[in-house]
Amino acid sequence: MSTLHQIIADLLSAIKKTDASLEALKLDRIEIKDKYDPIKLARAQFNSWRDSDDGKIFKKKLYKKQEKKCASPTCKMLGHEFHIDYFEIDHKLPVSSYPHLALDKSNMHLLCTPCNKRKSKKF
Repeated sequence: MSTLHQIIADLLSAIKKTDASLEALKLDRIEIKDKYDPIKLARAQFNSWRDSDDGKIFKKKLYKKQEKKCASPTCKMLGHEFHIDYFEIDHKLPVSSYPHLALDKSNMHLLCTPCNKRKSKKF
């Protein structure tokens, strides 16, 4: 093999190694982004808190404060009382836009399940 052919072969080999390294870095970037995504982290922290004793106690207090009624002014059952299991803790300002407020209790209220589902579809 001539020197020129060897140089070309070496360059092609280097390009393949570089491309493989670049692909590995792209995968690492995706993995890191998913692992440290502030919205995913905030949702995970909220879900953990919501399922904790503190979260359950807060839900009961909010339930009493809201007088067993949905906080949505557009609720189709406005004014009706429901069992606590019919409610979900909802963020007034969504976690998707305000992840830093995910655990801020002043940003939470209870919505009945249908109202919470309707609200989720809007965002």
